Amino acid sequence: MIIPILQKTARVTSFVTVAGVTATSYYYYFVHDNGYYYKTSSWKKLDDKVQNLIDGKESIRYVGIGELVDRPVDIHVRSNSETFKDIWNAEVRRAVEWLYSVGK
Repeated sequence: MIIPILQKTARVTSFVTVAGVTATSYYYYFVHDNGYYYKTSSWKKLDDKVQNLIDGKESIRYVGIGELVDRPVDIHVRSNSETFKDIWNAEVRRAVEWLYSVGK
């Protein structure tokens, strides 16, 4: 008899908690401080830029290589395996740092 009441209470409590956290997040992101975090987010800026391109208010500026580089550049070509090794090592280091930071 008590177990169904506890299960129902747990369900209601979890729903209310999730709904409260969602509503609070929405409020602080979109409403609080006149939507400062939403208006300054990189997603909003990107969305505005794309919308301006679609509406024709802005155009894409094509850049030549001469505008990007003003001096000779040495280009080092590496094999894919070396690149993947570097990425793997960086991820392993990040995982180990995270693992050791949990105990702090």
